[in-house]
Amino acid sequence: MRRGFISAALRRCALSTSSAPADFLHPTFGLTPTQRDIYDTAKAFADAEIAPHAPRWDAEGTFPEAALRLAAASGFAAMWVREAHGGAGLSRADSLPVLEAISEACPSTAAYLSIHGMVCAMVDRYGTEAQRSRLLPKLATMEHFASYCLTEPGAGSDAASLATRAAPLGGGLFSLTGQKAFISGGGRSDVYVVMARSGGAGPGGVSAFVVERGAPGLTFGANEKKLGWRNQPTAQVFFDGAPAELLGAEGAGFKMAMAALDGGRLSIAACSLGAAAHCFGAAREHVRTRRQFGAPLAANQALAFRMADMGATLFGARAAVRGAARWLDEGHPAARALCAQAKAQATEGCLRVIDDALGLHGGYGYLCATNVERYLRDARVHTILEGTSVSGGMGLVFAFLRKLIPRNNNAPPLIIAGHHARYCVEGASRRKVMRLIKGENSVRRLVPHQSVILPLPEVGVGSPAAGARRDHTRETRATRRRSYTRIRISVWP
Repeated sequence: MRRGFISAALRRCALSTSSAPADFLHPTFGLTPTQRDIYDTAKAFADAEIAPHAPRWDAEGTFPEAALRLAAASGFAAMWVREAHGGAGLSRADSLPVLEAISEACPSTAAYLSIHGMVCAMVDRYGTEAQRSRLLPKLATMEHFASYCLTEPGAGSDAASLATRAAPLGGGLFSLTGQKAFISGGGRSDVYVVMARSGGAGPGGVSAFVVERGAPGLTFGANEKKLGWRNQPTAQVFFDGAPAELLGAEGAGFKMAMAALDGGRLSIAACSLGAAAHCFGAAREHVRTRRQFGAPLAANQALAFRMADMGATLFGARAAVRGAARWLDEGHPAARALCAQAKAQATEGCLRVIDDALGLHGGYGYLCATNVERYLRDARVHTILEGTSVSGGMGLVFAFLRKLIPRNNNAPPLIIAGHHARYCVEGASRRKVMRLIKGENSVRRLVPHQSVILPLPEVGVGSPAAGARRDHTRETRATRRRSYTRIRISVWP
C-alpha cells in the first residue's frame, strides 16, 4: 500500500479543486492536481521537520536519522518501489515534486533520500523474491540505510573501467576485492549495492552485488571533509574478500547502473531546482524590502534584469527536468540523452541562480544567517555527481550522432546548444547533422561550455517574432553556403 502522507495526498487529490498558481515560477505551476498535492504534502513535512534543523545539521555534521525515518513514514524513502513490496509506487514525474519540496529546506537531506530510494528501486526491480522480502521492509522504513557504490578512485565518469573484482564462491555468492570512493552513507549505511567486475573488460563484465553491514572484509575510510552535503557521511568503502550476493543477472550490472542513473540524474536535478527556488524567493524578497539610495533594490534596473534572468533560468530548467521525466516514464528511446541534458541544464543553471541570489544579498549573503551560502555549497556538487556536466555534454553529442535519438519527424524537436548560438535541427539525417555540427565548429563549443540537447515536446520550433528577419537571414546564408536545403536551422544569438 502507499505509505503515510503520500497516500493521504492522493486521497485528497480525488476531491481537490485547486488550480495552478498564477505565479508561473511557483514550484507547482504546470503540475497535475495529484502532483500539486504531493508537493504540498512534502513541503509541509519539510517546513515542519527539516527546515528548522537543517542549519544545525550542516554546522555540526549531523546525519539526521530521526528526520529521515519520519520521511520514510511519509512514504518518501521507497517512492519508486512497487506498492506490493511496501513502496509508494510513484512514477518519476510524480516523485520529483517531493525532492524539490524537501530540497527547498535542505538539498543534502533530499539528495540522500534520492540515493537511498534508488537502491530500494534496484532491489525491487532486479532482486529475487528472497532479497526483496529480506531487504525492502527495513529499507522502506529507513530502519536500515542504503548506499550506492559505483565510483572508484580511478573510475569516475568512465564507469565501465571500474576495477573492483568479484570472484565466485558458489550459490550466487561472490567475494569482492577493491575500493569505492565518494560513497554517500559510507560507514553508516546497512546495505550497499556495489558494481564490480565479475567477467572480462568492458561494460559486459560488470555485475551488481549486495553487501550488508558487518560482512567480513568490509571496512571504511574516514568521513570526508566536504564543501557541502555536510549532514550526510561520505567515505571510501573497502572490500577485502567481502562476501556479496549477486543482484540481478551476472554481467548485467552496467546496464542496471545506467538505468538507475537515468532516474538518479533527474532526482539530483530536482534537488537543484528546490535549492534554486528557495534562494530565488529569498532574493526576490530581499530586493523588494532592502532600500539603498532612497529606493528598494528592485527599482534598480540592472538588478531587476538580473532577477528576470534568474527567473527565466529557473523556469527553463524546471521545464527540461519535468519533460525528461515524462519521456523516461513513457520509455522513449531518447530518454537517456534527455535525462542527461536535463541534469546538466538544471544543475548548472540553478547553481548560477543560487550564486546570483547570494550576490544580490550583498554582504549578508556571505553570512551563514541568511542560509543562501549553505544552498550554494550543497548545490555545487550536483554538477559533478551522477555524471559531470562536461562528460554529460560529450555523451550527448555522441548519443545524437550514434542515432540513440530517433531520426524521424515524429521525434521531439531537439536543440543542440553552443555557447554563442543554438541550432535547432528537426527531421535531419545523421550525416547532415554531423556535417552541420562540424561545419559550424560547434563541437569545440559544446564540450567546454557544457552545452545540452533540450527537448521541446510542446513548444513550436522557430525564432521569436522580434528576431524573425535576422534569423531568416542567417538561416538562408547557412543553407545556401552548405546546400542543406532539407535542414531547418534557426539561430538565436
